[in-house]
Amino acid sequence: MKAFATTRKCFFIVLLVGIFVWLLFATFHPFEPRYGGKRLSQWAAVFYSDSDVTPQEYGQATNAIQHLGTNALPYALTCCRARWFRIDLRQPSGFISADHLHQQSTGIFSLLGPAAEPAIPALMKILHRKNEDVVYTAISDLSSIGPAAVAPLVTVLSNGNVPARRGAAGALEFLPTPKSAAPALELCLKDEDSLVRENAALALGRFGTNSPATVVPALLNALQTETNFQVAVIFISVLGLIKEDAPLVVSAIMRYLQRETNNWPGLSGPIQVLGNFGTNAKPAVPALVHIVETKSGWQYRVQSPQMSALVALSKIEPQAGKPFVPMLVHILESKPEWSDDDYSGLKITALLTLPKIDPQAVKPFVSRLLHILESKSDWPEGYSPGQMYTLVALWRVDPEAVRPFFEKWNPNQPWVVGDLQEFDPEAAKPFLEEWKTSVTNEVPPKTPGPVHATNPPGAQPNSASP
Repeated sequence: MKAFATTRKCFFIVLLVGIFVWLLFATFHPFEPRYGGKRLSQWAAVFYSDSDVTPQEYGQATNAIQHLGTNALPYALTCCRARWFRIDLRQPSGFISADHLHQQSTGIFSLLGPAAEPAIPALMKILHRKNEDVVYTAISDLSSIGPAAVAPLVTVLSNGNVPARRGAAGALEFLPTPKSAAPALELCLKDEDSLVRENAALALGRFGTNSPATVVPALLNALQTETNFQVAVIFISVLGLIKEDAPLVVSAIMRYLQRETNNWPGLSGPIQVLGNFGTNAKPAVPALVHIVETKSGWQYRVQSPQMSALVALSKIEPQAGKPFVPMLVHILESKPEWSDDDYSGLKITALLTLPKIDPQAVKPFVSRLLHILESKSDWPEGYSPGQMYTLVALWRVDPEAVRPFFEKWNPNQPWVVGDLQEFDPEAAKPFLEEWKTSVTNEVPPKTPGPVHATNPPGAQPNSASP
């Protein structure tokens, strides 16, 4: 009995020593690369979403991680795989959470970019894991590597792991995905998971007007059987970006609108997509006129189906919108004033639509619009979005009245034209030309990135705009 007690005591002593050694190893282990006397994990802490670091500290961390280069990959992969916290006695809490470890991994890969290509095989293995956070971190890391990760991500689309398929389809929307990937993405339009279908459609949309011939038929076929309203709206929005096979697409959209009468408030997006096809959507004009004539609540909501139908009419057949000019004028004359956010959005939409239907109807508002442009209270470093759209409306009615405002351009303002390019590319053209001739030695306005580049997975594309 005494021998047993002694043995048990020795066992616990060995166990405690082992735990102590493990804690020391977890905190001070030599396998984590160092730079400037600091461990990689200390440098990578700047990537925490809740960290409060100065630009100088972030710059130092960036320099350190880029200096470590591929030596940082083993640690970054370890962080990516983390399902639980990691013991670190140097932390106030004594550990680093899995969420923070994932943020470290994402930050390191984003800095290394294409230089992290050697990690692709390891990341592909991680995609077979069941933990969604781990899988999404690996997808993010692959995306940061860039073009070299495209082919591996395409193979993931047939993976049995749903989070991996979701992430791969979502990542391919923002990577230089070749047209050869279209068949794999088209198959995903029938995936059992709605987010996979949604992300696959958005990825196909990046091909735009250069889409393979099979994309539109695949989207139309998927639209016929799609039961998820949000996904169907994404399909239609992508068809509006591609702008091919107008007769078939317009007909399919009209059938869908007739089928989804129970989701009437959410149909503004599909209705507005019809305007993307311009005069090729003329068969839809009678239905659009009927929608505008449905007066239930339309005057209060900028994204109402009625207002969207009017925007579409202004692009397809402006003359058909003439009977509704008094309604648009009423919106511009009504209170509350432009400072109210909801009415401001509605008035901006009316302001951008009215000149296309009846330019003369905007003339009485010119002096008021000029006053909006002359007010400096809300654009200390450039035009506000509301003022930018006011410029567009005035440009369509009276270009000479707007010309003096180009004298106000400065290095802080070109971003506004970039935003306008995303909102209304056609309207941005004269402003770009004017900007080029009136401003010299400036950084050019930003080139708009992929549609919805800043949107979370599943967000509806901005496929149609006034």
